[in-house]
Amino acid sequence: EIAHQWFGDLVTMEWWSNLWLKEGFATYMSYQALNKLVKPKVDGLHQLMSVHVFSKSLLMEQEALPTGRTINTTIKANSDIYATFDVMAYGKTCYLIGMIHDTLGDEAFFKGTGNYLRQFSNSTATSEDLWKSYKAPDSEFPTETMNDIMQPWIYDWGFPLVIVRVDYSSGTLLVNQTRFVAYQAPPECFANPPVWTLELHLLNAAGDVARHWLRASDEEIQPPGFRVSKSDWMIVRTKGLQHYRVNYDEKTWENIIGALARSSTTFSSLQKGDLVDDVWAVAMRELLSVEKAAQLTMAAARNETDFAFWWLLVRNLDTITRVFYGTEAQEEIERFVSTVVEHYKLSTRTPFAQQHKRVLLARNYLLSNANHEEFINNATARLEAWAANNYSASEARNPLTYLEFCTSLRASEHERHVDEMMKIFNASNSYHLQLLSPLILQTENYEKFKAHMDLVTAEIPVQSIMWYPTVFRRCGPFRHNNLVRDYLIENWKNVSRDWNGELIARILETTVFYDVRSEQELKQMHDFKEEYFDDLNGAQNEFLLLEQRVARDNDWRSRMTQKMRSGLQKVLESCGPPGGAC
Repeated sequence: EIAHQWFGDLVTMEWWSNLWLKEGFATYMSYQALNKLVKPKVDGLHQLMSVHVFSKSLLMEQEALPTGRTINTTIKANSDIYATFDVMAYGKTCYLIGMIHDTLGDEAFFKGTGNYLRQFSNSTATSEDLWKSYKAPDSEFPTETMNDIMQPWIYDWGFPLVIVRVDYSSGTLLVNQTRFVAYQAPPECFANPPVWTLELHLLNAAGDVARHWLRASDEEIQPPGFRVSKSDWMIVRTKGLQHYRVNYDEKTWENIIGALARSSTTFSSLQKGDLVDDVWAVAMRELLSVEKAAQLTMAAARNETDFAFWWLLVRNLDTITRVFYGTEAQEEIERFVSTVVEHYKLSTRTPFAQQHKRVLLARNYLLSNANHEEFINNATARLEAWAANNYSASEARNPLTYLEFCTSLRASEHERHVDEMMKIFNASNSYHLQLLSPLILQTENYEKFKAHMDLVTAEIPVQSIMWYPTVFRRCGPFRHNNLVRDYLIENWKNVSRDWNGELIARILETTVFYDVRSEQELKQMHDFKEEYFDDLNGAQNEFLLLEQRVARDNDWRSRMTQKMRSGLQKVLESCGPPGGAC
């Protein structure tokens, strides 16, 4: 908020389409201040940004969706304005500013930013005004200002995937770029990607470093003094603030895995985090084997205690656990997660990262979704103690404790707890709505579910779009979508009359048709559309897009399930019993 005195107040964006000029800069400058204040306890600006709520792994996951918007977007109505206060305005642009700073260096970055603030002081500015304020720091820079470089970042959606293939016989690198797209994206999203101007930072086992500007879709490069050996590793993007993903040929991945297995100090913690983040991203898009991704994970996690690394790793493992829940690969995934947890001291017994609550919470989500036995037993004991204290609101305000309550309710006989919480809820103030509703809705009994939903919808405005999706998901992936489906169908006439189209679409996506997989569920979805399509109050288009995405999701999941299962089986066979070495 202090940063907004310069970015937003002193210089204001010309129109809401340039909202990022104030929100992205204020976010980034807060990190700059924090980085000065906390050194040497936290090493580097990138670590701080990695554990922000807009962590890079989660941010890139959202950016890769075709439903994502461009940073500069057309604003035609008030509702468009509110929609721009999102992860793009705060998260992606924060990373892009960091990328610019990293590329220009301190002197050119702060000089350009100062010139921008002075030139447009007490006035308004656009994205182009900012880019023109930054001048090339050296003769190797590909353009005089940042304006040409930043055009695709601002006016196109997504970000690049850099693909590196090493020709070991000639020592050249074959590099190409394309748009990194979510696995459930429609085919048209892969067509005609923009060409980004990218700064590649190269490093190899011999310690050679090189910088290269990639300015085309395909290039063959041989940086001076940069040696390539068939038996040694090399990596791209040694600086973590570069905003793209990297995939290598299979031999190069093998060399990287081998280096990680031989020594836990070859790469920095953040380089290892980026490698883990990239390897699962490309494996989930069927561009690399699951076996290679799991091997790299095991090797990178060995002896690693850095919280930013584990934040990135836990994010990826949690995504895999959620996506393949209920499939034939679930058992192997749970074993793999438990092996990582047990082998690398990230168990519930150790005080790892107690001071880093966000990382600990992410870890606990992972253990909860993977049905980790020790964690579930501890969570059940915590729930019983909470019940003995009459379900005290103060205890439930701690997110770490709250997740334990959720876990225990999902994993054990819990209806007696639901009954008691419903009694408390009926006599409580509105704050208990956020605390008790997600727990009560873990019930498997439709009559209790219906009674609570009727009570809640009578208490809060049905136009409150945010409450319904978030309350269903607060305890993690919602496991009782059939209850929501039955409730909506039973009450559809009232619902469709009072709720607007956006709310209906959000509820359908996050509950009724979240994670639709079986033939029976697909048929129910189709029947729902056939019977109620005319009553969807403006949500018809969203429903059609949702239906198409569900079909693509299922096609991809059916292909990936066996790949996930067999790949993890091969890696787990090399680990032996718990406590052994992988």
